[in-house]
Amino acid sequence: MAPTTSTSCIGKAVSELETPSFLVDLEKVTKNCQAMKDSCKGLELAFRPCTNTHRTLEASKLQTVEKEKGIMCRSLHEVEHLASNGFDDILYGFPLLKAHMPRISKLAEKLTSLHLTVDNCDAVCALKDTAPPSGKTWSVLLMVDCGAKREGVWWEAEDGVKLAQAMKDCEHITFKGVYAFCGNSYEGTEADLEKTRDEAIERLLKFVERLTAIDVKCTTIGLGGTPVCKTSGPNMKKLTELHSGNYIFNDLQQCTLGTKRDDIACTIATRVVGHYPHRKQMLVDCGENGLSTSGNHGSNNKEMGYALVKEEPNFRVSAVYQDLGVVEAVSGDMDFSKYPIGSVIQLLPWHSCGTSLLYNKYHVIGKDGKVAEEWSPISTC
Repeated sequence: MAPTTSTSCIGKAVSELETPSFLVDLEKVTKNCQAMKDSCKGLELAFRPCTNTHRTLEASKLQTVEKEKGIMCRSLHEVEHLASNGFDDILYGFPLLKAHMPRISKLAEKLTSLHLTVDNCDAVCALKDTAPPSGKTWSVLLMVDCGAKREGVWWEAEDGVKLAQAMKDCEHITFKGVYAFCGNSYEGTEADLEKTRDEAIERLLKFVERLTAIDVKCTTIGLGGTPVCKTSGPNMKKLTELHSGNYIFNDLQQCTLGTKRDDIACTIATRVVGHYPHRKQMLVDCGENGLSTSGNHGSNNKEMGYALVKEEPNFRVSAVYQDLGVVEAVSGDMDFSKYPIGSVIQLLPWHSCGTSLLYNKYHVIGKDGKVAEEWSPISTC
């Protein structure tokens, strides 16, 4: 976990911060949020943003439409925090566990709209066996795996249909519909996106057709995944809503899928700690302590590695140790004189979700290049 202090850094320049530090460009974050809202409005689809990339109240407010604070969280900690701070329409987009029912019940009492997601019989049985708060029903979506190989009933299998039927037959469950995460869109290239998206939608709609055939209605047909949510096409109009989260920060992986590098709204401030001309490398104080190693580390685009130096995109973080990162040139030589030992550089991460998870505080940078705000993300454990 990256270090944090209780002392405010508001008003400080980036060069004055402890490193590594997670920086957020306020102007770019705001722009990214508005662009996704506009895109979904153009598609005439509802949008339910996901908070797991940032886990903060401030960014959640930027993501949502002022009068429609519908949002999606992947941890109960986030749900509870937002429920205590004005959000009243929350989707808990994580496979429901029986052990969580006491917390779920308290949230259902507080919120006007709490929606749950399930993908197995144990979760459905937990809902059937637990009475909701007086005057309410459990609002539930069935997660469907359409190729992402994450959570969800397999789209061709019969068990999903049986689960939907069981929920429809329960008086205190309101079966809302289905949701699929198009996570496999991250595995290909920009050229693969439309094919991957359309295959996921086609599979999801075929599953919905099987439910319709047994008189189980789906008022919600949702698809998630930042890469596909940034696309448009006639097949998307067959959905009812989109879910996305990474778009708020973006990262280098998104850049391999069509995002502009200038739209990456987060960087990691790190200090140069050593020059090693004999091996054409320098070291920085950001390794696994401040940079995510999850994902495929740029295997689709080798020159990116774990991160790129914002000021010099020809420099990549090629390897990480616990508390050190190895910076080298993708091609050519390094001019070490431009980066004195002790100087601060900024890194563009390959994976922003995993990187942000390492920090207890985000330094939000204003137009003047100084810290304008500080956001404290909610712990997921």
